Amino acid sequence: MAVQPCSVARMNLRERIEARLDVSAGPFACHPWLGARIRAYGSVTVDGKSRYVHRVLYCLAHELPYNFDGVVRHVICHNPICGNILHLDHGTRLQNQADMVADGRSTRGERHPMVKLTTADVLVIRESKASRVDIGAEYGITREQVRRIQKRESWAWL
Repeated sequence: MAVQPCSVARMNLRERIEARLDVSAGPFACHPWLGARIRAYGSVTVDGKSRYVHRVLYCLAHELPYNFDGVVRHVICHNPICGNILHLDHGTRLQNQADMVADGRSTRGERHPMVKLTTADVLVIRESKASRVDIGAEYGITREQVRRIQKRESWAWL
């Protein structure tokens, strides 16, 4: 069995992906992925490995290796299952995290599943004159966590 040239292998992959994208809303709308997902993102197997569909599409469009060291961002729609290449762009991890916070997809603060404090609690802790040990005991957190809150190392956005 002969090994296929890279361009043929990529063309077949592109066809496989495009067959599972819903492009019915038009060329400028989101193209939702209808296949398998990993952590809310579309997933496709490439060379025996699961990869995010939006990353693979970006790599195909820009002739990059699938494992390139970079972040592919959904800059238009911020929809993790969107496969519209017009909605994707290269970016940094910091830009991607800023997008996540701006879109309300961050799990920091009260949205985190393991949170022990509310925003109001943090504001009270910052103003409290009690000892860190006493504050920690009242809220069920360590004195070190109280210190980080008071120094704005934790919950710094408030």
